[in-house]
Amino acid sequence: MKNYYHRNKNPLRILIPILIISIIINVVLIVGVLLQRQNQNTTSVVNNESVSEQGPLPTETPTTPPATATPAPTKEPVYTATIAFTGDLMVHRYQYEAAYDAKTGKYDFSNNFTKVRKYFSKADYVVGNLETTLGGKERGIQDFPRFNSPDSFASTLKDAGFDFLSTANNHCVDQGTTALCRTIDILDKLNFDHAGTYQSKKENKNIFITDINGISVAFLSCTYGTNGLPFDNDYNVQLLNESFYKKIKKARKQADFVIALPHNGTEYAQKPAEIYQNQYRKMLECGADAV
Repeated sequence: MKNYYHRNKNPLRILIPILIISIIINVVLIVGVLLQRQNQNTTSVVNNESVSEQGPLPTETPTTPPATATPAPTKEPVYTATIAFTGDLMVHRYQYEAAYDAKTGKYDFSNNFTKVRKYFSKADYVVGNLETTLGGKERGIQDFPRFNSPDSFASTLKDAGFDFLSTANNHCVDQGTTALCRTIDILDKLNFDHAGTYQSKKENKNIFITDINGISVAFLSCTYGTNGLPFDNDYNVQLLNESFYKKIKKARKQADFVIALPHNGTEYAQKPAEIYQNQYRKMLECGADAV
């Protein structure tokens, strides 16, 4: 027992187990640390793979207002108009004798247009050539060769549906310049549109343009002559000359549609002679749309 006691008291026998236990603990700690790091790396790899599978994380982009849609092109409106044209409007003896009412002393021409009213009513604008004068009853009612018609004839034209009267023709000064000017006054009083004869230089220079269903239409009137009868001023009657062609060019710049109304040609001829055809072509070349 004494020898055994001395062996247990040997310092080495006590230190060795302590060292072994210490080494084991250190190994365990080192292994734990390594495992923890490995787990962290694995988690990082898994997270990275998850991100890769899901795609890159969304990034905030600046918001821009939605693009404004380009408006569809609007179609240009289409305007249409129907214009009716008649021939010469004049009163011969048999007409005013039939229209005269002895009881009232007045002239009634209303039945003269009974059968054509239906055609006028279908048009948007009605045009005629007033080939007479309204010089007043004091001059006396007259027919060919120097016309002077009752004022009621103009009233009848208005009731029949006429809108515009061309007044430049070979009979426009049958009763002189005073009657020419009075004729214009009567037409103005009845609210007729008209062109061809004028009371002033300013009126002559103006281009008559009216609106028909949204279309600006210019009307220009002229005559080859006045049967040799004089008139006081050059501006009273628009003759067929260079000034008329210049008017057409001017109208072309101002209106959508230009209509030239020349009073000329060979009476009762079915086809205009070459000289007149050349004049009409020149009007078209100057800008007229219709002659």
